[in-house]
Amino acid sequence: MVSSVLRVRTRIRELACLLALALGHARADSLPRDLTLKQLDHTAWTARDGAPIGVNGIAADRDGTLWLATRGGLYKFDGLHFSLYLPPASDPTLPSIEMRSVYIDRGGALWVAPWLKDLIRIRDGHPRIFGGQDGLPGVAVVQMLQAPDNSMWVLSHGLLYRQLGDRWVEALPHSEEVGEVSHFFFDRAGTLWIATRSWLWFVPPGSTVPRKTQENVGSLAEIVEMADGSLWADVLAPVASVRRLSVPGHPTSKPLTFPVEASSIALDPTGDLWVASSRNGVQRLSASGLGLQRSGLIQRTSHDVQTFDQQAGLTGIGSFTVFRDASGTIWAGTTRGLDRFRMPTLTRLPDPTIEGDVGVTACPNGEVWMGSGDFLVSVVGDRITHHSLGELWGLYCDRNNTIWYSRVGKVVSLRNGVERSFPAPPVHLFYCVVQMVGDVDNLYATCARSGLWRHSSDAWTKIEVPGFPDETPLAISQDSAGRVWTGYIDNKIGMLDGSAGRTFPVDASPGVGNVQAILAMHKGVVAGGAHGIAVLHGDHFQSLATLDPDAVQGVSGLVEDHRGDLWLNGARGVFRIPSEELAKGITWPSYRMQSEHFSGDGIVGFAYQGYELPTAVIAPNGRIWIATSSTAVYVDPDRVHRDTVPAITSIQAFTDNETPRYEPHPTIEPGKHTLRIRYFGAHLSAPERVSYRYRLDGQDQAWEDVGTRTEAVYTNLKPGSYTFHVAASNGDGIWSEADRPLQFVVLPAFYQRWWFVAFCLLALGLLLRIAFRMRFDYATNQLRRRLEERAQERVRIARDLHDTLLQGVQGLILCFHSDIEEVPDDLPARALLEKTLDRAEAVINEGRERVRTLRSEESTATDLPQALAQVSSLVRARNAAPIEVLVEGEPRPLRTIVHDEVYCVGREAITNALRHAAATRIEVEISYGSTHLRVRCRDNGKGMSRQQLDAGSPAGHWGVTGMKERAARIGAKLDIWSTPGAGTEVEITVSAATAYSVQTAKHALTRTAV
Repeated sequence: MVSSVLRVRTRIRELACLLALALGHARADSLPRDLTLKQLDHTAWTARDGAPIGVNGIAADRDGTLWLATRGGLYKFDGLHFSLYLPPASDPTLPSIEMRSVYIDRGGALWVAPWLKDLIRIRDGHPRIFGGQDGLPGVAVVQMLQAPDNSMWVLSHGLLYRQLGDRWVEALPHSEEVGEVSHFFFDRAGTLWIATRSWLWFVPPGSTVPRKTQENVGSLAEIVEMADGSLWADVLAPVASVRRLSVPGHPTSKPLTFPVEASSIALDPTGDLWVASSRNGVQRLSASGLGLQRSGLIQRTSHDVQTFDQQAGLTGIGSFTVFRDASGTIWAGTTRGLDRFRMPTLTRLPDPTIEGDVGVTACPNGEVWMGSGDFLVSVVGDRITHHSLGELWGLYCDRNNTIWYSRVGKVVSLRNGVERSFPAPPVHLFYCVVQMVGDVDNLYATCARSGLWRHSSDAWTKIEVPGFPDETPLAISQDSAGRVWTGYIDNKIGMLDGSAGRTFPVDASPGVGNVQAILAMHKGVVAGGAHGIAVLHGDHFQSLATLDPDAVQGVSGLVEDHRGDLWLNGARGVFRIPSEELAKGITWPSYRMQSEHFSGDGIVGFAYQGYELPTAVIAPNGRIWIATSSTAVYVDPDRVHRDTVPAITSIQAFTDNETPRYEPHPTIEPGKHTLRIRYFGAHLSAPERVSYRYRLDGQDQAWEDVGTRTEAVYTNLKPGSYTFHVAASNGDGIWSEADRPLQFVVLPAFYQRWWFVAFCLLALGLLLRIAFRMRFDYATNQLRRRLEERAQERVRIARDLHDTLLQGVQGLILCFHSDIEEVPDDLPARALLEKTLDRAEAVINEGRERVRTLRSEESTATDLPQALAQVSSLVRARNAAPIEVLVEGEPRPLRTIVHDEVYCVGREAITNALRHAAATRIEVEISYGSTHLRVRCRDNGKGMSRQQLDAGSPAGHWGVTGMKERAARIGAKLDIWSTPGAGTEVEITVSAATAYSVQTAKHALTRTAV
């Protein structure tokens, strides 16, 4: 990158050499103690920027905007945009397009004088036109003022008129001797001054009789009262001039005159007198040159007179009016636009020749040097000295006050006006040396495409040290310990300490990019580059973050002031990071440091990127010098101009789906909507520095910082009440909130009302109930189908048993019976065989009963209670406890499989109570409910612990496990409760649809004890 820049610069400097030789010998100019007009921060608006032409009058509104009376109409200016005033459609049209003057009274009403006739008062946007029907003469109004008693006075047709209600009457009806009035003025004491085409008159407070003075003014145009009480006026007699008047109450024995044909005059906060001239642009007379002890004629060439004309940048050849606003900013209306003058923070030198590619360096003795291809300048105190030394490059001042720079093939030193030179590093490039640090004993230089070199003992040596980069540095710096720091492309920084070298990486996110500036501060070594800044942290450079990302873009100059604040010169302007913010950023890497922006405060051009580095230095007197692509500026950190005037914030428009809403408390109809709220913070002295934040109560949890955006957009807000707050910052940390926040209500749609929500919840509940019922019926049908399949399988098994096994066994019994008949009765074997035959018949009978049970699809009503009541007789246990069976409801036939599984569960529970729990009382409760069958077995035995219940059946026993499996087989719910020493309760519940064959219910209660 450096080499490509050098090739371009070489062609430019070939012409620059000829210009530099033409400068001749050194010359010295005086740097004025006060800033000149050309050093002020000047901004111009022309038709290209939307500004009107022919600005005749200026007034400042209470909302911070300007009103401009122009040849093309009445305009409003908010610092960024010009807008033509048009009355509402229901109001009368204005009597003229061209406006002569504009005035705002203490009540905030706007008064406008059209060029031809009548008078306009605008209040809340609505005009009221006064003319002949209201007591005015019906011709043009020349001047408007508000008297000390707050009444409005106007000058029309050579007479003064005073407003009484909506009527106008002559203010001085008995003053015929005064003649035709050309101007009037109220001083701070309340005295009325009246200028005619010849003499100046005055009316003391409380009087109505004019008194003549000895001042012949010849159609005076304007009067101002200075801080010292003297009156100055722009007059036509005896010659056109601005002069100090000698009148009663404001006497002076020393007349003072400045010859100029003025159209308007105004005072700035320092007491300087500004003069608008139709031929000479804008002029400023310094307060020191207007003192009461001065007399005579002020020459235009005097150092007390500064002129700013079209050649200097004024929008027009002549100026019609000058105006000072509340912040002290001076505005000038010209033939072609509008101009603004304000005190700069970054100050340019008054010498117009110091322009172009500027390199800057500061010496320990206080000298500041800046140079380029066509000039070399030194600044010492208030003196600027030009030196004719030809083309140069890489300007640098060492600790011995020696100036170093390079020329074609040479390195040059300048000390006490004497130049000495020696060859550049032997790399065969015309422009090798780009930057230098060090001194005559050890001079370090970066050489294009050749790396870092050191000149010592009259010889150049290329730096080739292990651990030190061998590329060509973009930036070079030397700290107080003599260490040389170098910056490279792609986040790399080198450090050379004598013969030892080291390379430091930079965090990749966000990183620095190409390192263009390095500064050893008290808080550490800081590097800046194309994409950010970083601080040395151990073995690497740690990136630092800022709240404003523009602050660290394209940084090519770093300076630390005496307070420890860090100043950055970058692609987006000049920024300052306070010392305490920098400390936070170094301590907490994620912290986003706040910064102060100075772009637009007198700076012209942009910070160099990659050459003419560094672009910022600090002089011993504390001034910080900034080099740009156009010129050099300076700033005194202790005298930074602080803007204490807050922006005037207001909400200007509110639209609902692009429809303007003007109501104080708008109501938003239900449905989809896009709400746009336009706001503005008027700050005429620095509108480009205004930033905003807003908060919508009911939607936003905190303030939203939105920078310079002047519109908030919200879509589809939920129903409710909202309040919109907006605040603007003037750029110096002073926030001002809009006096009237916007309040509005979003109405709910029918589907957002409570009754609709309740209806939907109810409908949802019904749907869920229906879905549950459908799912339940489906599950019941599935279970019933499985039970029917099992029943059919039981019938098949019963039939097979009857047709095969039972029939076969019955045949065997018959055969065996016939065989017994052959055995004699007296043999013992016959009795044994008959007993065996009896047992076989019993088996047959039991088999038939089982087959019958298998073929049956339902149990009898009394099967289950009786079966459970007889369980104790089947269990061989000592002292078997009695079983009490309680039946609730009308016993109903059960499906066979349900009967068997429930019976088995109950039998297992009773058996466990008899055999293992040592129970003395067992209760069985059978409930035939309409929705379920429930069987509950309770005992007062030993009980079980929670661990035993969770573990289930012990090894080799399947009681509890079997009960769970049987319950699952019929879709029943099984619950077991037990506490050690308090017995056990087992409950099985089966739905009615699954359990019963016939679903009818009669409630009854029977109790059976066995």
